[in-house]
Amino acid sequence: MKVRVVCDGPVSLPGVRVDALPFSPRTQVVDLQPCDVGLVPVTDLPWNRWKSFFKILQCMAVGLPVVAQNMGSNAEVIEDGVNGYVVDSQEEWYDRLALLVDDAGLRRRMGAAARATAVRTYAESVQMPRVASVLHRAASRGGSRPSGRPA
Repeated sequence: MKVRVVCDGPVSLPGVRVDALPFSPRTQVVDLQPCDVGLVPVTDLPWNRWKSFFKILQCMAVGLPVVAQNMGSNAEVIEDGVNGYVVDSQEEWYDRLALLVDDAGLRRRMGAAARATAVRTYAESVQMPRVASVLHRAASRGGSRPSGRPA
């Protein structure tokens, strides 16, 4: 077994075969598609607790179940045990990954649920009407600008 890592910079995981690919907006989808599970380990730093981890959505969009650190918006996106797992400890990381590695059917079911979540909640066809509505409401508030600010 090997771990595919898509990122900027070198990666070394002692005792693990690593397939390291440089991040590229042009190849990011193709780079994720052959994977079985999306992993989003995040260091517990104050800033990370407020971040939205777009990588989770990218993995889910290509049909991967995701295992991610339980912080920030992760638990809002991942339905634990349905489309992935949120974990708090090293033991939970090991246990959840072992479940997914050992059970191809579970990976497929959770991956399908992950894809459904991404499409149902985050697809352009869902989000763009929301964005358009916000912009329309902002524009309909009279179009006046605070004095002293350029147009």
